[in-house]
Amino acid sequence: MSGHLVTIANPGWQQARTVPVGNLLVSWLVNRPGRGSFRLPRADAHRLPFSNLKGRWVAVDLGHHGLWWGIVEDDPGEVDGGTVELSAASMGVLLEKRIVPRTYRQVSGSPGGLIGRAITDSAQADPLWIRRLLIDEDGAPVVTEWRGDKLSRVVSSLATNAGGAWLVEPDTDQVLTFTYRRRFLDRRNRVLLVEGREVVAGSVRPTISTIVNDLTGVANDRQWERAGAARVEDASSILEWGRSQDTQRYPGHTRESSLEFVTRADLARRAVPTAAVALDIPARNPVLARVRQGETVRLWSASTDAVYDLDIYGRAYQPNRGVVTITGTATVVTT
Repeated sequence: MSGHLVTIANPGWQQARTVPVGNLLVSWLVNRPGRGSFRLPRADAHRLPFSNLKGRWVAVDLGHHGLWWGIVEDDPGEVDGGTVELSAASMGVLLEKRIVPRTYRQVSGSPGGLIGRAITDSAQADPLWIRRLLIDEDGAPVVTEWRGDKLSRVVSSLATNAGGAWLVEPDTDQVLTFTYRRRFLDRRNRVLLVEGREVVAGSVRPTISTIVNDLTGVANDRQWERAGAARVEDASSILEWGRSQDTQRYPGHTRESSLEFVTRADLARRAVPTAAVALDIPARNPVLARVRQGETVRLWSASTDAVYDLDIYGRAYQPNRGVVTITGTATVVTT
């Protein structure tokens, strides 16, 4: 069996063995674990010094696409084919193996600050393998309670509600690192993807179903009827697409001037159409060395005759296809 070399080891990279595998497929995602799978001959699998392949760590170095680390969850065998297929979740799955403390006591802080505290508190009795935390602690404060929920659910909820992104990946020095960013990294001045040049296939699907052009921002520090509020509108969007209203609560913002600022910032993002994007880029294209999930790049789409800011939520690499698929959400660039 030919293909890539994958390292399989006990947790912490103990008793590591490197084996050739085929049918490799890996994905990197924000705010949830990616997936990986590959096949190896049954005889090779049985020669490995592990009583069980489930729970073993796996790693593959994909050159300019980056490192992929994961934990094996399934290892079904094929009777006819004589192979074993290992299916793994990326290291973000570690957050699903812990719970936050059950204190029923309210805690307050920025989303990033609370995420860091949740990870630290959940690992006190039984440490996680995550050795480094890189956390953006800016942002308006929120209030939450530890109720014994899964750590992954708490972290994802805090990140999603704040519009942020988290990742668990090996850093450049191969230290397993948890990263939380308040917003996607701006790479628009570094990366331009053009249909017919970098992009050889895929789809860009614009929609107005997500538009909000009349937004009311409400503080949540008081009872609803007494809370401060600020309402902002986008007249040009209303004229173009019709009025579409929504209400958004903003933890930590009690003054009308502050509410208006954050509400107007959200309105600018939500008042234009978005597009669900899936793009195939040849795996050998050097631009992929600069494309990562959790970043915003520029996309020039001839098929829709528009230029977009593309937030990348995931990448998937299947060497047999020879392409990397980029997925995300795009917003039209207005002039």
